[in-house]
Amino acid sequence: MGFLYDGWARLCALGSPHSAATTTFWPPASKYDPATDVPDQAGKVVLITGGATGIGFQAARQLLRKKAKVYVAGRSAAKVEAAIEALEEETGRRALPLLVDLGDLPSVVRAAEEFLKKEERLDVLYCNA
Repeated sequence: MGFLYDGWARLCALGSPHSAATTTFWPPASKYDPATDVPDQAGKVVLITGGATGIGFQAARQLLRKKAKVYVAGRSAAKVEAAIEALEEETGRRALPLLVDLGDLPSVVRAAEEFLKKEERLDVLYCNA
């Protein structure tokens, strides 16, 4: 009986909030907060590939909240427009669409030409796709 109890006690100690195992496998929660830690991005032009979903969408949301001009690039016009509408609903600011298939070089050239017709500079290229 003592052997089982000792093993159980050691296992429970590993899961305690202050044990070395807990801090190794489960680090403390991040103190980073985009609402306060990201500086104002007014005047910045940002292009996010794969910005219609996932991490790209989240980055677009935070950058729009900080007043950046954000282009959401993607292959599907429907997905890009849906993402832009959702972003506008959440942030009150509208991202701009850029259709591009990164696996098709002529599509990349067309997208680059379209972008250069609208913008003189690019401050951030977020390669998410």
